[in-house]
Amino acid sequence: MTAKDSNDGPRQTASLSAPAEAARLRKLGFNIIPIKQGTKVPRASANENLRWRADGCDTLILKNDSIAMLHGDAGKTWALDCDDPSILDDLLKDLMEYAEKLCVVRTPKYGHHIIFKVDGASLPPPRDLRYMDNRGRMIDVKSSGCTLLPPSTYPDEQFGIYEYLFETNAPRTSMRWGDVLNILHRHGFFSRQ
Repeated sequence: MTAKDSNDGPRQTASLSAPAEAARLRKLGFNIIPIKQGTKVPRASANENLRWRADGCDTLILKNDSIAMLHGDAGKTWALDCDDPSILDDLLKDLMEYAEKLCVVRTPKYGHHIIFKVDGASLPPPRDLRYMDNRGRMIDVKSSGCTLLPPSTYPDEQFGIYEYLFETNAPRTSMRWGDVLNILHRHGFFSRQ
């Protein structure tokens, strides 16, 4: 399957509301946190506590919130943030050899977040990593923090256009960091650190 096929083929339809989608993803074992609508900022106040822990982020999601998946040790997930849409076409076949079902989200800029569950202790280093190929395409590795999910609205955009391209009904879509690193190197992506 290529990214082009996925754009033309069936997509997972996100629930109509952030609370329903958060409940669905939490049931699958993902840690979801509320984000202030139209921002990338977690919704937290002095009166509420976001529970950044591995056994659940159960802060109430309100109908006007956006939602995000928590990454790193607390969330037990990590992601590749690929702003250039062509990157998914190049990497998808190799990635699917290791993880048959991937959670891939198309972003408002038509790039992609490729989200993985942690495979044992094989998590990328807990700092921002950036990879670039010889064509100038960039991949950011998100091993901490969070990434927005459908049906979130994007900062400075009137409408949220996040959408799933692949099924997220299988939280066992784990990937070892070393395997992804080998795939990136094979496709000409090297660290910019």
